[in-house]
Amino acid sequence: MNVIRTIRNNLLIFAFAFLGSFPLAASIVSNVTISSRWPWEGKVDINYTIGGKKDVPCKVAFYGMGDNDMEFALTTLSGDGAEGTVPGAGTYRATWDAKADLPKASYQAFKVKVKAESASKPRIRVTVGEHSFEADLRDNAAAEAFWDKLPLTLSMNELNGNEKYCYGVSLPSEPEYYDKIEPGELMLYGSNCIVLFYGKAGGYSYTRIGKLTSAEGLAEAVGSGAVSVTFDKAKAAEKNKEKNK
Repeated sequence: MNVIRTIRNNLLIFAFAFLGSFPLAASIVSNVTISSRWPWEGKVDINYTIGGKKDVPCKVAFYGMGDNDMEFALTTLSGDGAEGTVPGAGTYRATWDAKADLPKASYQAFKVKVKAESASKPRIRVTVGEHSFEADLRDNAAAEAFWDKLPLTLSMNELNGNEKYCYGVSLPSEPEYYDKIEPGELMLYGSNCIVLFYGKAGGYSYTRIGKLTSAEGLAEAVGSGAVSVTFDKAKAAEKNKEKNK
């Protein structure tokens, strides 16, 4: 966390970062700096860095807090890093018109908070032969590590008439016991076994990785024996599909 002070026109501004909660959201804000433009016309440049994944968009917002500790949104912003959605990890700038937002205010101290959070959950593409499905990843370390390994093509074996599994992909494990598992769940058994459920199951401990947005047609696609399954980031899979046309 960086703290920068800038004094212009009797206005003291502190900048600090707010850390987002979703690991895949590229939501960690750092390197926040503040600089007032001179001569003073009320314009303040807010520079900040979003960490994490370049291909995971996130929403950014800016808040102010004066002497009374009442927080409010900064609304008069411009620039590539102004309030809205940024494409992912990178360095951005938002220019705040302090005079427009605070035409009559006078503060001894003023704080600016930059907040970032996921614009949407990271989505992956699951391909079995000519059949494609999409899945949303969970908010945990296993899902983040799985995302970093994509694309992956796994030869998955059959088990119990309701799942396909493959050993050899090591991920962080935080298992929980599930007595009911729905078709379309993508899970980790132990610390290195990927399991894709195409039927109802339960009675074992797993770490959740993600879940298909719809499991309709999944059982027919995977069949009753071993099958090759490809996991890829949804956007990357779409680009590759366009290239191969």
